[in-house]
Amino acid sequence: YEQKAEFPEINSLEFWYKLAFLADVTQSLNILQTNLQGENKLITHMASKIFAFEEKLRMYIEEVSENDFSSFPKFDLMTKENTIFSDEENLALKPQLLELLGTLKNEMNSRFNDIKNLRNPFRFIENPWAVTTKEIFKINIMNCNIGLLKSELIDLQQDITLKDIFNGKNNTMEF
Repeated sequence: YEQKAEFPEINSLEFWYKLAFLADVTQSLNILQTNLQGENKLITHMASKIFAFEEKLRMYIEEVSENDFSSFPKFDLMTKENTIFSDEENLALKPQLLELLGTLKNEMNSRFNDIKNLRNPFRFIENPWAVTTKEIFKINIMNCNIGLLKSELIDLQQDITLKDIFNGKNNTMEF
């Protein structure tokens, strides 16, 4: 005896549109996750991937608000292929899509809020020659003696040997 389960939502075109949208969003999350995994990754590189994804989420929200679904290829393809799905129905889905993106943006913000305060120190780690003594306040997260930090920064930046070594390396990890 076979028990037949009924899932009426499968027959709904709206269900398939939502699924396509979720597949596109999940693909973006998977790309982020892949970029964060692996060996020999500096926190600075991972943070930049997180910052980029948060910026993309802002862009996605703006695009969906303007009925631009080009960043969601599966969803976009469905809307173009299925003329049955009217603009009116598309507009009815928009608040749900925006809510999903907004929730994701808020989750990312709450999970990675602490790392945002480290943007300037990360810049110093990536390239100590790109930071000026005037910016030392932005990278002083340990509340060290500012005068000493400025002096050490100048010593580091004026060390030609270190700068040549830094410039000769392909990435910060080697340095």
